[in-house]
Order: sequence, then C-alpha cells, then structure tokens
Amino acid sequence: MDDEQKGVFNQNLIRLRKERGLTQQKLAVLSGISQRMIAYYESDELVNPPMETIGAIAKALNVNFEDLVGSNKPSQIQNEFLQIDSRTLSKIKMILSLPKNERHTIYSIAEALIAKRKLSESENNQNELKKEL
Repeated sequence: MDDEQKGVFNQNLIRLRKERGLTQQKLAVLSGISQRMIAYYESDELVNPPMETIGAIAKALNVNFEDLVGSNKPSQIQNEFLQIDSRTLSKIKMILSLPKNERHTIYSIAEALIAKRKLSESENNQNELKKEL
C-alpha cells in the first residue's frame, strides 16, 4: 500500500464495517484479527497493515481488496454516515426490515417528536428574549 492509500484504508474500514452493522468486536471474530488491532487500524490514518490482514478483513466484510484500499474519496453522505454509531445503524436496519406501512408509522412518530422538540426550543428562545427585555 502506498502513502496515498494509507489514510484511505482506515476510512474505508470504518465505513464498510458500519454499513454492515458490525461492531469492532464482531469484525474481529469474523476476521480472526483482534479487536484491539481493528480499533488501531480504524484510528491510525497512517496504518500500513500486512496484505494478509487486509485480505482477512475484506473477506470478513465480504468486499474486494480494492474496496478497502481504494482511493475513492468518500462523498459528503458517506462522511455523514461515518458519524453514525453501530447501535443506531442496527436500529435503522431493523426499521428497514419492517413492512412499508410500519416504517411509515415510525417515520411519522420521529417527525412528530422532532417537531415537538423544535417547538419547545423555539418557545424557550422566546422566553429567554422576553427575560432580556
């Protein structure tokens, strides 16, 4: 792996692991690589793992070698995706497994809760302004 690809490996590793809803521990079990090393590979942008290790991780993630070391820059959506924790991703996968009408119910509830929170925040801001006057 050349210097240009080193920073990409850890980003791809994180993205691909999260896309599959895997924790570092679960990936460690599937790949035969310790959870500590998985964490290291995800945290160190300059990591240069052995080819055998990359192969084992690729196999565990069910991707090609190039998917892990490829230098395609992640899109904005992919960068946002990287910020989602694996527990939340697991819940999203569960929701996506529901029938369409049940997903719609969950989306409606989430939208109602968000609207309620925004209204509450707006009221709090107005009360703060009144106090200042």
